[in-house]
Amino acid sequence: MIITNIDKVPEKKIARVLGIVRGNVVGTKPVSEPFMKSIKKAMASTISLAPRIITGEEVGLVPEEEMRQRQKDDRSAPERNELEEYSSLLTELRDTALTRMITHAEGYGADAVINVHFDVNVISIHAFEVCAYGTAVKLA
Repeated sequence: MIITNIDKVPEKKIARVLGIVRGNVVGTKPVSEPFMKSIKKAMASTISLAPRIITGEEVGLVPEEEMRQRQKDDRSAPERNELEEYSSLLTELRDTALTRMITHAEGYGADAVINVHFDVNVISIHAFEVCAYGTAVKLA
């Protein structure tokens, strides 16, 4: 099965469009201590800017080079401010949605799915719906 986000399969001819296929999943992570720490970290960084916003002080991003220097100086600092629990959850949900879309396409007898896209919807602070969809085609 060929999966692509463009509207054709390079070096192949589309013989027939079979229809739209999709796979969706709703998922959440149990509220764990690492998850709560990442939420608290995100909220704390947002709240720390509030006094500067209220007083009208400039609120800007730290230049990339300065951020790299800070990280080099502090080896314990993470490379980026990533919420690992969210990242792993969304990766897992995208993989499941993609697998379900492929299963749907196989039911049509498709050789490929073109124009593949992902939608992510937030249901609550730690629950998401992910939908993978595209056009199932038969190749010549």
